[in-house]
Amino acid sequence: MRTVGRGQAIWLALIGVLVLVVSLASVAGVASVPPTVALMLVLAYLAGTFVTLRGIDLSAVGQQVGQRVRDQAQTARMTGAARRASQKARARSPYTSDTAHVLADIGLLVNTRRKDSTWNRRVGESASYDDGAIQPYIKLRIEPEIAGQTALIEFEFYDRSGNLQFSHRMQEYLRDGENLILCERQLPLRDNSERGRAGLWDLRVRVNSELVGIHEFSMSTSAAERGEALPSREESRSAPHEDRGRHVLAVDEDDPVSLEDLLREQARRSQASEN
Repeated sequence: MRTVGRGQAIWLALIGVLVLVVSLASVAGVASVPPTVALMLVLAYLAGTFVTLRGIDLSAVGQQVGQRVRDQAQTARMTGAARRASQKARARSPYTSDTAHVLADIGLLVNTRRKDSTWNRRVGESASYDDGAIQPYIKLRIEPEIAGQTALIEFEFYDRSGNLQFSHRMQEYLRDGENLILCERQLPLRDNSERGRAGLWDLRVRVNSELVGIHEFSMSTSAAERGEALPSREESRSAPHEDRGRHVLAVDEDDPVSLEDLLREQARRSQASEN
């Protein structure tokens, strides 16, 4: 409890006397103030006196409450995959929950080139070695204080044995609000001679070297390895590209199906299934 100045003590005493007079008059029926209002005045006076004597900084309390409300609102707007990925990242490495960038979504596109050279693309929670390639993406929600800056985004795939199968770094300009970031390279699956071990894989994403998400997904063996009939072969026609020792594929810039369209369709189907 801090020491109260003489001026503050006088004001507290005067306000206390005024509240006491109003309360007694209300109880006696002399004043027109309802007893409930008088009770509220007494409680408000006691609360104000407590705050003054304890030296509580109300502005700091208000900032903490406001930050907690903002954090809860951001969490509510995160997808289930983003929440799980963020929790895994916090458990794996030091992580500041009040960071100015928030992971709103994370996942991967499964891309396969058709015979007519068009793309068959889908947002997938799993993939197999019969697919053409997988391409990671994230959605970041950027606070105004760090908007307008360029960040280093790192995407990595790790197989079931913990071996690095894909790694790519890219510079991305971050704007205020939501930023949907699609990796500009993809990992080939069907034509990859350096296949990782099938099973549960990790997609790890870092922003400026900070681990922000670990997304788990299933990687299945090919139909031939499972002893099943092979699907119709749709050869990937993109030229291979070397990136940190792993084969990756460049992505067509003129592909008519955008990630935004795929995510909107996924959200629409999710809402329809819930209804």
